[in-house]
Amino acid sequence: MIGNREGGESGFLCIPGLETKAADAFAGFLMSESWTSMRIELCEPSSARLEHLLQAFPDGPLARSCEDRARGEMDKDPVHSVIIRTRTGRNLHDRLNRRSVGFVFERAMALHVEGELDAAEAGYRQVIRTIPGHVQARYALAQLCSDRGDHAEAEYLYRWLLSALPDADEILHRLGDAQMEQGAYGEASKTFEKLVGGHPHRGILRYKLAVTLLAAGRRDAAIAAFLSFDEVASDDADHIRCKLKAREILRRLEPVCGMEKQPEVQPQPISFEPTGQLFGYSDPVPVPSARFQTLAPWLLEPSLPSGAWVHLHVRSCEHDCKGSRLKH
Repeated sequence: MIGNREGGESGFLCIPGLETKAADAFAGFLMSESWTSMRIELCEPSSARLEHLLQAFPDGPLARSCEDRARGEMDKDPVHSVIIRTRTGRNLHDRLNRRSVGFVFERAMALHVEGELDAAEAGYRQVIRTIPGHVQARYALAQLCSDRGDHAEAEYLYRWLLSALPDADEILHRLGDAQMEQGAYGEASKTFEKLVGGHPHRGILRYKLAVTLLAAGRRDAAIAAFLSFDEVASDDADHIRCKLKAREILRRLEPVCGMEKQPEVQPQPISFEPTGQLFGYSDPVPVPSARFQTLAPWLLEPSLPSGAWVHLHVRSCEHDCKGSRLKH
């Protein structure tokens, strides 16, 4: 009943003769928890059992103090309390109490949506430090890293997530975006090729595959990917926009590639769901033709909507990755 404010004056209960073992067990359990301070109330100042307990706590990381306060106007006997605190003012083990993880994670999500990225990152990392396998916190942190332009860290986090959730295609999509942002076009093309195999009707995946193949210097494969839009029958709006954009690219590549003339189309904007500007690179694309290099920046900068979308498929539950979907 120790530390229980509703416990009356039951105090430290144990079988007579086992006070020392009970104190060690109490202290061992409490030292395994993460907390900053603990108050033991309604205890006898001269209690041998309490003294056994206090001696079981290590002196190094902890400090203790005592206080007496009046019970009330009618009862003059004071209430004796012992307070144990960490000397650093931080939780034991320098991590959250597991009972606080849900609250901290929800607060970090709110800060992320509000644009308070430093505070949100601190919250996500505290959750991960406490529960290393917290999938939702790692996914949210990866998106935050992408928002900040730290695509190497985002890629590391997405790879960890894929090791835990190998069939999560949305995570694989974001991995491909992170690879593109770092200029790893060859790796990104492999990622998008895998995604297109599973989602042949998703135009944005096919378009990104074609772009990464072209940027990696695989011109013939890229042209085949752009042309493959005509082989897919779909009335999805995104697919149609990507198809028109592919035709426009092929038309503009005609002088370089010696290709058959494609039908004239008006430039079409494409809305990309994943985070950040995905194609804006200033480095020349490593292909032989200088003329092609002058076309590449235009190719890698399609029209994008203003702002960025962030999708957090998260909630505080530790055991699954289903949850609410927030955007900003």
